[in-house]
Amino acid sequence: MISRVFPNRFFLLPLIICAALVAISIGEVGTITIFDQTNSGLPPNRLSQSLLDFSPLGQSFTSTLTSLNFVNLLTENGGLTENGSLTWNGSATVEVNIRLGSISGAILGTSQPTVIPFSLAPSVSSFRFSKPVPLIVGELYVIEPFVVSGHTLVVSTSTNSYVGGNQILRGGAQTNNDLWFQEGISVP
Repeated sequence: MISRVFPNRFFLLPLIICAALVAISIGEVGTITIFDQTNSGLPPNRLSQSLLDFSPLGQSFTSTLTSLNFVNLLTENGGLTENGSLTWNGSATVEVNIRLGSISGAILGTSQPTVIPFSLAPSVSSFRFSKPVPLIVGELYVIEPFVVSGHTLVVSTSTNSYVGGNQILRGGAQTNNDLWFQEGISVP
């Protein structure tokens, strides 16, 4: 009887390992990225919303990891300066807060500044934290991007496809939209 059970365990082990690796991506040489929560699909009805015009703006999420050290957002640097004039060059410097529970909750961590060059096409902007932001599994948190200096930056949204939270627009939850986002841990 032991000989029947023992081989079955070896048969399941590769399946368990493969399932665990589905959420892990190997990026730069030697870097492992574990995505916790994501909403990275874009249907044809993608919207873009200005961080300055719709502030406070963010995305709530429910963590399944005990920390994060990066957030990725789909952004466009729209070429408008803070006073509303149009420019065809320059950049925006943006940071991201991680807040507890709501857009007005306690700030648990702030990313390092990320310079986003002018672009008319959306691109993934990565925001790194100098030390991991501690999280509690199952709790609600909010990603809050904000412009430190430079142009108006816009973030991309899509119809509601993320079930663990909502987009926040002008401080209120939007049950029909979510930001394009990814968050998790990246380790060398």
